[in-house]
Amino acid sequence: MNSKSGILRKLFCITLSVLLIVGSVPTNAYSGSNSKEKPKKKISKKEFKKQISNVINAEVSFYNKDFESAISIIEPLREYRDGYYALWNNQLGSLYLVKGDYEKASDAFLQAYYLMNDISAFSDLEKKAVSLFGAESEKAYKGDPYERLYNSLYTGLLLWGQNDLDNALAAFKTGILADSDVEGGAYKSDATLLYLLSARLEKRRNASDGGSGFFKQAKEAYYLSHPTNRSTISEIISVEATLTTKQEELDKRTKKKTSTKSKEGDVEVSEEIEVEANTNFSNKGDGQKKESKKVRLLREEIGKLEESLIQLKEKKSENDKQIDVGNLNNILDLNNNLLLILETGSGPVKFPVGKYGHIVLFTSKPSKIANYDINIDGVNISKNKLLEHNDTFYQASTRGGRKMDGILKGQAQFKEATAQIGQAFAQASQNMMDQINQSQQSAYSGTAAAGGAVVNPAVPLIMAGIGLAFTIGSAMANPAADVRHWSLLPGELKVIPLKLPVGQHTIVFTATTDYGQNMKKEIMVDIIDGDNIAFVRIIE
Repeated sequence: MNSKSGILRKLFCITLSVLLIVGSVPTNAYSGSNSKEKPKKKISKKEFKKQISNVINAEVSFYNKDFESAISIIEPLREYRDGYYALWNNQLGSLYLVKGDYEKASDAFLQAYYLMNDISAFSDLEKKAVSLFGAESEKAYKGDPYERLYNSLYTGLLLWGQNDLDNALAAFKTGILADSDVEGGAYKSDATLLYLLSARLEKRRNASDGGSGFFKQAKEAYYLSHPTNRSTISEIISVEATLTTKQEELDKRTKKKTSTKSKEGDVEVSEEIEVEANTNFSNKGDGQKKESKKVRLLREEIGKLEESLIQLKEKKSENDKQIDVGNLNNILDLNNNLLLILETGSGPVKFPVGKYGHIVLFTSKPSKIANYDINIDGVNISKNKLLEHNDTFYQASTRGGRKMDGILKGQAQFKEATAQIGQAFAQASQNMMDQINQSQQSAYSGTAAAGGAVVNPAVPLIMAGIGLAFTIGSAMANPAADVRHWSLLPGELKVIPLKLPVGQHTIVFTATTDYGQNMKKEIMVDIIDGDNIAFVRIIE
């Protein structure tokens, strides 16, 4: 028994050593980056955790309108130029924008823009994150499709305000590409603002088509993302997904098309028929195959789904007729020399669900604003030109599956399977050890049964080692989803195109909440010849 105990002690000592080595490896995302801009400062893991824990205070300060405190917390963090660099710049961009410092906001958004669209940056962290034992949070933050969309939107608007029209249009086009990075086909082109602003820019730049191509896409995007159509679009995508699954199942149950030949008169005719897998043909009858009940049911289900899809698309067409797209024309009208961007509410919150936190969901805090008035130089203006329904939660929640979602699902399955295998080996080992102990006790007392099976004492030790290895593998797998997100995004962007004389103007927004509380925001705009861009953020 002493030799067996010694083997067990050695096995556990080796395991403990491995765990200690793994646990001592630095996990912050600063070392080993392939980014061209190396960290300016090095930071310890302890200091990093302290800095990150303080970030929540920056968010609290933001919503308490203490913007300087929020900036003082986040600004030092981007000096490390680490895997969080784009996130800190996006947060700072929102902070500087609400303060009206467009130059610093533009710089912050541009820095994030470069990294979020640089495939090669931090490539070593990407490889580590997608490995079996890597965590998604270890990769560099480059944002979900909706975050890249809004970063491109803000970058383009601010460059436009600096009269850099070519780069502004390039940024909008990048955002359009980001919006295409989703699984749901109908959601691939529903970013109305990106198409609409691109159309106006093309018209301003005297493009050959006057922006008509982008404007056509803007109208279709507006139809897709309008609240009138959202539930219908969701149903269409659900039916399309089910239809694809059923069709794939049918394809698996049938062989590829087989060509047959027959003669009609003097002409040889080729005919293609589908042959069901594993179908036996009888010598009797006309030789036509008999489909199984399952295949017939699949064909019926596919037919019903196709019918349902036609009806849903007809319903969308009817909904489209009820949606007024007149406000889109107002933004395209170059006589309106000011595009006023009104930011309201708070953006989506990203959080993990599932046994291992490997599934990402979004939630949002409903806006409390019931109504608002706009006053320019003491005169109330009509809101009939206002373009609404550009909400960030909708873009976030319809982003589709990410490539990482499949990887995390695989990691979660690995973690679950290895944990179960490890537990099974451990239980089997324990049962064998109990059997050995009982046999030895029986032998000592002289009551051992003749002919009983003899278990080699090394077997349970080997099984325990195998079980332990699987348990360690399960513990090392980390399928938790990365829930870092751009938390200072607004809930919605409303656009108001206005025509104002050249010179300074005072614009006052008065927002009224559901509780009758009034919130005022005043800004000064200096209108120049050409296009002018201004932002107003209402903090609730």
